[in-house]
Amino acid sequence: IQIGEKIDERRKNEELIGRLSTTYHKNHLLVRSDVLMSLVMGDKTREENDRELEELGITLWGNAFRVAVIEIEDYRDVHSLDDKKKQERALIAFVVYNVSQEIVEKYGAGEVFQGKEYRTVLLLESNKPVEFCRESRAIAEEINGRLKEILGMKTNIGIGGCIRERQDLFHSYEDALDELKKEYSGIRLERQKRYLPFTIAEECSFQSLYDQRYSDKIGQLINAAMRKIEADNNQQ
Repeated sequence: IQIGEKIDERRKNEELIGRLSTTYHKNHLLVRSDVLMSLVMGDKTREENDRELEELGITLWGNAFRVAVIEIEDYRDVHSLDDKKKQERALIAFVVYNVSQEIVEKYGAGEVFQGKEYRTVLLLESNKPVEFCRESRAIAEEINGRLKEILGMKTNIGIGGCIRERQDLFHSYEDALDELKKEYSGIRLERQKRYLPFTIAEECSFQSLYDQRYSDKIGQLINAAMRKIEADNNQQ
């Protein structure tokens, strides 16, 4: 009985350690995300940022930086999501974060963290400014492709401009958000065009043509109506 009790006690201790470890890991990721988010938003002093980065063991080694922001199109408006959709979005954000981190680590190109509204943010850095633009695009394309395979969803990635000084990171972050807005505006425009009402002028309606069904020029009238319908709707 004593052996059984010891085994139970050991198992309980292991479970407790496991829960504490998971909690610590989650809290560490949250703190890390907050520190890096503050850095790219530029809302603290250089000294404050340096101290927080040092406490987390993060070293920024590059002489060129740029920020990229990843967003899943289907979950863009987080404020309109119900509880179930928010849970799905949180799970998807976790997948996006892990895939992005794996690829950025493969390139040795910087840091990945969770941003606002379930976005994933990349703080990319390099010592080769000339090649940096091409490499950043390659990273974004690889992340896009991998997420498409796993999630089957459209991913939008806004990439900010290249900057040389850390205190200018917020400019690159704002550029990345602007890129997302432009991309989404284009997507929204295409959607609106797809769902525009199909316009048919009165003289081209079925009833109008039916009323003229005995006309010797009915063929010409139908052809003219078809051309007008096409012209009217192409203008939209």
